[in-house]
Amino acid sequence: MGSDRMVVYSPAVLRSALFNAVVEANVEDVRLCVDRGASVCWRDEGEDSCGLTALQAAICAEGKTRDKAEVLRYLISQGAGVDDVDYVESSALHFCAALGNPELIDLIIKSGACPNARDAEELTPLHLAVNQGHERCVRALLNNWAKVDVSDTDASGSQGGSGGATRVVSVPG
Repeated sequence: MGSDRMVVYSPAVLRSALFNAVVEANVEDVRLCVDRGASVCWRDEGEDSCGLTALQAAICAEGKTRDKAEVLRYLISQGAGVDDVDYVESSALHFCAALGNPELIDLIIKSGACPNARDAEELTPLHLAVNQGHERCVRALLNNWAKVDVSDTDASGSQGGSGGATRVVSVPG
């Protein structure tokens, strides 16, 4: 016999369920949450949060790159912003570069992300990939038109968060 009950999910419950599905890289559960009304444009908010976006959470997820990529593709197809940033202005691409995932760099850039986005310290994903020694990420960024001649000095000449020192990208190899 069928049930005549209707289950109503609060936005907070859906947000929490979506976050859990994203960090587990479980695309089926992500789809289920979205089908039930969860927004892919959420961010981790609260007293101790850093404003992590759904895409950033997917990049940090446990699991295989192919599962993360599937979640990322789905979130992007549902309207998650590829250039959305957290509270320190880091984008999903910054996370990929810092964590060393060139496959996700390609996916996100091909979905429209800016390869030269700057965070609050004026660092680009290329800066982060070089600083972390992620050569495959450096190559993925360069293959996707990341600028090499950038420093953390913005166009107005003021310094970023480096305490007055300018950091210039040098490409390994």
